[in-house]
Amino acid sequence: MATEENSERADELAEEVMMAWGQSVASGHAAKLSAEFKDLFEKCRRYRDAKRVAVMHHGLGMLSESEAEEEKSARRAFLEVHGKFSQKYPASA
Repeated sequence: MATEENSERADELAEEVMMAWGQSVASGHAAKLSAEFKDLFEKCRRYRDAKRVAVMHHGLGMLSESEAEEEKSARRAFLEVHGKFSQKYPASA
């Protein structure tokens, strides 16, 4: 999948990662998650947190350049790790 398309789908992809993590935790398999998935989950969490701050501050008219850049940087990092994870584990992505 093209990077541009993934960028447009970042929120959807992040939601899929969060759902997979939640299902693993709920079923008692969190300890069995691969290091790659844990890294993907951490990048996903960082992206979602940065986006939440950016959206909230934008809505209040107080979004700083550094917050906007943090959201973009976190999205790029998440999508990069997601792409690598998807290539290594195609059935999981």
